Amino acid sequence: MIWQVCRTFTPLLYCVKIMKVSLQWLNQYLHYPVSAEEAADILTRTGLEVEDIVTYQSIPGGLQGLVIGKVMEKHKHPNADRLSVTQVDIGQSEWVQIVCGAPNVEAGQTVIVATVGTRLHSKNGLIEIKKANIRGVESQGMICAEDEIGIGNSHDGIIVIPQPIAPGTLAASYYQVYSDTVLELNITPNRVDATSHIGVARDISAYHSIHATPNPLQTPTLSSATPTLNQQSVIPVSLINPEACPRYSGAYLRQIKIEPSPMWLQHKLNSIGLKPINNLVDITNYVLFETGHPLHAFDVSFIKDKQLIVRLAHDKEKLTTLDGVERTLSNCDLVICDTEKPLCLAGIYGGIGSGVSESTTEVFIESACFSPSYIRRSSKNHNLHTDASFRFERGADISQVPYALQRAIDLIIEITGAVWDRTMVDILPQPIQPNTILLRTQYLHQIAGIEIPANIAIQILTSLGFEIIHADDNEIKVHVPTSKVDVTREIDLVEEIMRIYGYDKITLRNTLSAVLKNEPEKPSRHYKNKIAQMLVNNGYYETITLSLDHSIHYPSSFPELITVENPISSELDVMRHSLLFTMLKSAAHNLNRKNNRLHLFEFGRRYYKTDKHPYNENHVLGILICGEEHLDSWFAPIIKSDFHSIQGVCETILNTLSIPYQPVSQIQIPDYRFESAFACYSKEKNPRLLYTCGKVSGTALKKTDIKQEIWFAELYWDQILIGIPSSYPVFKELPKFPIVVRDLAILIDNHIGYRDIKNIAGKTFGDKLLDILLFDVYEGRNIPQGKKSYAVRFSLYNNEKTFTDKEVDDLMQKLISNLSEQTGAEIRANAS
Repeated sequence: MIWQVCRTFTPLLYCVKIMKVSLQWLNQYLHYPVSAEEAADILTRTGLEVEDIVTYQSIPGGLQGLVIGKVMEKHKHPNADRLSVTQVDIGQSEWVQIVCGAPNVEAGQTVIVATVGTRLHSKNGLIEIKKANIRGVESQGMICAEDEIGIGNSHDGIIVIPQPIAPGTLAASYYQVYSDTVLELNITPNRVDATSHIGVARDISAYHSIHATPNPLQTPTLSSATPTLNQQSVIPVSLINPEACPRYSGAYLRQIKIEPSPMWLQHKLNSIGLKPINNLVDITNYVLFETGHPLHAFDVSFIKDKQLIVRLAHDKEKLTTLDGVERTLSNCDLVICDTEKPLCLAGIYGGIGSGVSESTTEVFIESACFSPSYIRRSSKNHNLHTDASFRFERGADISQVPYALQRAIDLIIEITGAVWDRTMVDILPQPIQPNTILLRTQYLHQIAGIEIPANIAIQILTSLGFEIIHADDNEIKVHVPTSKVDVTREIDLVEEIMRIYGYDKITLRNTLSAVLKNEPEKPSRHYKNKIAQMLVNNGYYETITLSLDHSIHYPSSFPELITVENPISSELDVMRHSLLFTMLKSAAHNLNRKNNRLHLFEFGRRYYKTDKHPYNENHVLGILICGEEHLDSWFAPIIKSDFHSIQGVCETILNTLSIPYQPVSQIQIPDYRFESAFACYSKEKNPRLLYTCGKVSGTALKKTDIKQEIWFAELYWDQILIGIPSSYPVFKELPKFPIVVRDLAILIDNHIGYRDIKNIAGKTFGDKLLDILLFDVYEGRNIPQGKKSYAVRFSLYNNEKTFTDKEVDDLMQKLISNLSEQTGAEIRANAS
């Protein structure tokens, strides 16, 4: 069975992102909590597919099966000097006997005991505790060290709890293990409003508003006092490029104490896969996943002249980001700077010179809205994809900027004890203009296929944050919330209503109607399907590969290569010039899985540039052959594929389409695809190149890690379609006289091509030459250096009479004489 490789291209913008949602965190924003199963069902119904539901525990395994015990007695093991035999009270009617090897075990200690049947999540994997016989003494459990239960790395001895605790108390209770359920959601690019816990909770609340008991959304309440807007605060901000940053807000806070975050905050971040760093950084991450709006904190001590400037970078300007990489910026990158240098790559990544550290005492918290196009371009150029860039690339909520900022400030004051003078910078060059859409109720019913009451539609839109401007029985006019960047048309409102109302409520009619259009198949598609079917019938498999390729596959400074300005990957930085390398990747995929016999074909496009036209493309058909000619069989010998295999399939295609063609001739100009390339031209006054074929070069095979011999052909489909006759084949009278066949083995210089031999034969024989075939090319042993041997078959026919031997001999002698005079050819053999 062949491994069929079918790779489709999906631009990065339309990729799905997995987002983790903590159920406990989610329920903070709902009046009534929901279960994981209910949340998963609602979210999947409303367009947020739940990929998985997993359990999170602050200590792996949740310390299940572990209890507090007290060592009542300790005795030396009778058969081992380093082991002790203990009697431990674990709150049961009888003490349990445990053999312990820890040097620090003593009677009277309060310890952690793993009972029989417990599965420990240690650094060495899962360990199941069983009743055991250790050196002749029975042991019914284990007294644990830190690393054995996952709460630390120490293995110097057992855990000794300093304070007395009742035996039998659950260890999970003593260590206050935090457990949560995490939903993994597939977030599509159009749902940037759902990249936060509040956004997800809003969908659940909206669904409940019409399907169950109303479950109002409960967003965190901000501090009561309204901050003063002061553009000339302690840290003044200059916005130089408002088209790249439509809104910029910030606030200065001082007397901050950097320390580890409280456990509730650490648990929240850990549950969604974020590693806590310190209280200030953790707060910005918490607000990001709560509201969906990214924030950034600058250490004020690193801001030169205590002034921030939002501008485009100077060309070749340098910035070392938090990952320690020095990046060369371009004038398309938006940066946040002080009066001397860039501090961060706006909306993407912070700079190493302005981040929060343990010594930070005063900060400037940034909350901004950056243009998606600028962020997307910089993110791709620098190959930096962060949680912040994901949201800004798709359109952050410009109205959310001050809310996210003040929410962070409230938490910073609460957790770090910071001081804030209640002033904020808020630069908004252009007033926010919400999008207004008119929804016709008749249009809603027409698209939905069912009649949805207007009051239900209004209730759904209101619960999703839409502002109703006007509503009656015929139409509903709304202001679209700025968080819904994907809602721009009337049909988008229908989608919003339908996903909450429920697609499952659409009932199928008893009858279905359809319009059948009898449209004739296009000739180009007809011929493509005909050849594809012919190849499949002969054991070929079709591949579909990317139109993008890696520049490393092609010769350096290749003039025809079209490069991609903003590639989604460094390995997809050019448009393919040939189908060869993308098909070789498919071949490598199969060869690596021990499928060594390959017959592949692909219809695709190749792209190239010329001096006159910078962008060109044409349709081609690629054929790739590797391994044996036929499947193994007891009744047929094993034949390896060779040049005749690839030439034969190409000629079969041309014959199937009734295209007259000339015999193949060797190409003297080097071709990066082949060791030696052969070309086939059409039979007409101005011949067209129909295909090139040959053995794939060792250089090309090395670049794709293939060690087997590969034969490849590229048929130029556009040129082939031109040559297909418009009329049906006409019957021709069968030959009345015998056809005479003669073979010549010719020794010629390497620079002489098959086309030269063919042209001389055509002039020599005239209309008596019926066909000519090059059936062997040999270079190597017994052939002088700089020479090659051609074996050529000539088919001669006289439509007036039967050839005599003398006539044929005279013609062949004349050909030999002409070949010798015009090419210096030597005759190695002459056979009839």
